[in-house]
Amino acid sequence: DLLKQLSENVEDNREKMKDLVASSMQNSDAIMANKADISERRASIIKNREDMSENRSNI
Repeated sequence: DLLKQLSENVEDNREKMKDLVASSMQNSDAIMANKADISERRASIIKNREDMSENRSNI
């Protein structure tokens, strides 16, 4: 009947929402890790540029 179908739909939607929230949290964690990695790479690039500039001035 209609009430049973609605109840099943609600339960199915609840499971889908739980899965989406879990996936979203994993994606958020991955994004934060990527941001940290990018920040480290930028710092390394800046340091390399400074070192290259210093080497040029010594030539």
